[in-house]
Amino acid sequence: MDLLLGFLFGIVSGLVANFFSPAFSEWVVRSISRLLHWADKERFDLTGTWEQTCLEPTPGQPTVLREVKERVELRQLGVTVKGEGATTIDPRNFTYTMRVTRSMVFGSYNKRGQRGNITGSGMIQLILNGGSTQMDGHATWFDSDTDKIESSKVTWRRL
Repeated sequence: MDLLLGFLFGIVSGLVANFFSPAFSEWVVRSISRLLHWADKERFDLTGTWEQTCLEPTPGQPTVLREVKERVELRQLGVTVKGEGATTIDPRNFTYTMRVTRSMVFGSYNKRGQRGNITGSGMIQLILNGGSTQMDGHATWFDSDTDKIESSKVTWRRL
């Protein structure tokens, strides 16, 4: 009973601290995630740095595909995964909101150019490999250059 009360107090303290210190909040989320992983070894933890690789149409030449890499920081708490990423080509920032079901990771993302010039949203669906070091799947988005819904195979590798 004391352990349960201590755990609940920790969660409430973390929620209160979220309003005062984002760094402390991040520490609480990581700690809870590690605790959940320790309690259930079969549960994987996607928290960390990942590199996503995909193909997308070249601006102004929509029939020519180019490889784009993005560095993504993910945080997982239970079945919820959130993250932020950035590309180096045509610099864009991405925010991810995803969920985990078994070894499938799926959700949505929003993108915004670093100068506020390129915005959009899309969906992503990934399958995690057995070692939790790589995810493969597809990203889908509306492309204003081609005026079509586009899709690309994506690969995420843990760094």
